[in-house]
Amino acid sequence: MSLVGLVALWGLLIFFKEQLSFTWQVICFIVLVVFTIYGIIIANRAFFGVEKKK
Repeated sequence: MSLVGLVALWGLLIFFKEQLSFTWQVICFIVLVVFTIYGIIIANRAFFGVEKKK
């Protein structure tokens, strides 16, 4: 997922927070945190050539 997409999804979560139930807020937050961490890992591999050690 692109950085722009992540920023847009975080913005939507913040903007529509009051309209979502607590359960959906927690689910969306966890999913976005996981996608953000995954995106950071992919960006580090792409820009810095980090590879898995054998």
